Amino acid sequence: AAEREQFHPDEYVGQSPIKVNKLGHFVYEVTDVERTVKFWKEVMGFHETDRNKHGMVFFRCGADHHAIGLKPMRAGKTPKRDMKH
Repeated sequence: AAEREQFHPDEYVGQSPIKVNKLGHFVYEVTDVERTVKFWKEVMGFHETDRNKHGMVFFRCGADHHAIGLKPMRAGKTPKRDMKH
């Protein structure tokens, strides 16, 4: 848990120097959806556009309905650093 805190603080302070204008379409499978929601909203400045019955959350940074999708990872599944979709 301490290692995770080093990379993912509970609170984000300040503004991100990264300003996204357009992004392709990515779906991330994540272990903690709400914590990841906080990152995309508070750090990256994206806007939440939708949630579905499968627990997915979608965000936009421009005119498209969504550019980022978050998908909850199944319990017991080993996290990987790869992209889907």
